[in-house]
Amino acid sequence: MPFTEQKSTVATHAQASVISRREAIIAVGLGLGLHSAAQAQAGYPSRPLRMVIPSSPGGTADLLGRLVAARLAESLGQSVVVENKAGANGAIASEFVARAPADGYTLLVGAIAPIALAPILVKSTPYDSLKDFEPITLALEASNVLVVHPNVAARNVAELIAQARAKPGTLAYGSSGSGTAGHLAAELAASMEDVQFVHVPYKGGGPMMADLLAGHIQFAFASSTTALPQVASGKLRALAVSTRKRISVMPDVPTMAESGLPGFDASGWACFLAPAGTPAAIVNRLNTEIRRAMNSPEALKLLKAEGLEPSTGTPAELRAFLAAEIAKWRQVVRARGITAS
Repeated sequence: MPFTEQKSTVATHAQASVISRREAIIAVGLGLGLHSAAQAQAGYPSRPLRMVIPSSPGGTADLLGRLVAARLAESLGQSVVVENKAGANGAIASEFVARAPADGYTLLVGAIAPIALAPILVKSTPYDSLKDFEPITLALEASNVLVVHPNVAARNVAELIAQARAKPGTLAYGSSGSGTAGHLAAELAASMEDVQFVHVPYKGGGPMMADLLAGHIQFAFASSTTALPQVASGKLRALAVSTRKRISVMPDVPTMAESGLPGFDASGWACFLAPAGTPAAIVNRLNTEIRRAMNSPEALKLLKAEGLEPSTGTPAELRAFLAAEIAKWRQVVRARGITAS
């Protein structure tokens, strides 16, 4: 329990040698806050935790959340209950965690759509991604793959750009909705090369992929897990990946930067967040345990098989990363006049 009062008497010379370490800390002014944080860490966790997923079961966020929840339960000695709160492109789950008590018992699997894109595209977003959450750690990066239908003549990104420049308005790309990661990746490429693509938004990745396979649209930035089987079967052709580095499941496919767009990075990502104000001692404990879980041989094998690249770091690194992502996409959204669905 934190102190509610301090010593009011001065220790005598005889007592000085036996002043407790706790009293010495107080005497040099480190104060009650430090002691409270230490006590919170010492007793944490004392009950089950809640892991909130901003999507329905089966997606990347769900896979990540359940993977880490199982390992946290082992390392923390408390069960971790997984709750899927889908809706509003992840905003429902994000608001729920932002408003939860800042005690380390409610965690969010944060994703690019609700954390970086929603605050830019939706003025009424009921949370501030940089103020209402305590960053714990980045978890993974997921590449989108620039895939084209076989009837597209372009064999690489440069040829695709040249075709768009020579015949404006003839290349149509699909996305799972306006303001989604696939939409913004294509618009980032268009803005860097000063070309125009025709955007065809769909209500989800499934309908978009069906039309791409049928040749009704020419290309898309599709998730690696969705693109991989179609590329492997020859139904689509992969031109580049959207991440800074090549991905292990498609090692021969170059990055967009390698393909003539230096600095291009349109990674999907996921991270772990807690409500703002969660004690630093608890955040650091969770950081340690989540990073250990993410870097276990079993987790690395499972995630890489899905085309996901584990990427962890410190809370400070995640805070800087989120700020940079929001700033980058705000610039693209304003330059291209992008609006949400």
